[in-house]
Amino acid sequence: MDAQIDQQQAQDDLRFIREMLEETRQHVADNGMHYISWSVIVALGIIGTYLIVLTGRAPSNILWVWIADIGLGWLLSFWIGFRDSTDRARNFAERVLNLVWIGTGITMTIVAFSGLAGGAFDPRFIPAFIASILAIPYFTASIIYKLSWFRLVAAGWWLAGIGFFLWDSFHSLAVLGILMILLQALPGFYLYRNFGTNS
Repeated sequence: MDAQIDQQQAQDDLRFIREMLEETRQHVADNGMHYISWSVIVALGIIGTYLIVLTGRAPSNILWVWIADIGLGWLLSFWIGFRDSTDRARNFAERVLNLVWIGTGITMTIVAFSGLAGGAFDPRFIPAFIASILAIPYFTASIIYKLSWFRLVAAGWWLAGIGFFLWDSFHSLAVLGILMILLQALPGFYLYRNFGTNS
């Protein structure tokens, strides 16, 4: 009797998972604004960093540029998230991916600021850490959104992370800016263009 109950429970669990995945597949509804906004925010930080270096200003100004920049990014993200939450209800898988992105952002913020404050690594390796971490949500999104080419985006970020670790140069920051356009903004524009088409 217990075996039959356990088997029925397992079948019910599998049915729930299938229904959840099918619901997600039919209702992909990410407008891509988080992707686009963060690519712009990071690009502004990179431009600010180069201006400080080229004008010979104190390096400490770079830290304040990024504090203001990332702070603005988080505020913008909260505003976009709040606006989206009032427009429609998210399904379970979308909520999971949203939490993955939030966790990714928190991790990158901790690594960049706390790591530098504690002298854990050279600032020139920040792009390496950022690129390596950014691959994770894209790899996850490829499964949830059933967009296999998102795995190529994830692979691009991982390869970039390897390259940044091997290439010790201040100009890796500029390359990161280019990658933010190719591997962050463009996927965001794709999601924006297709927003709601499957809902």
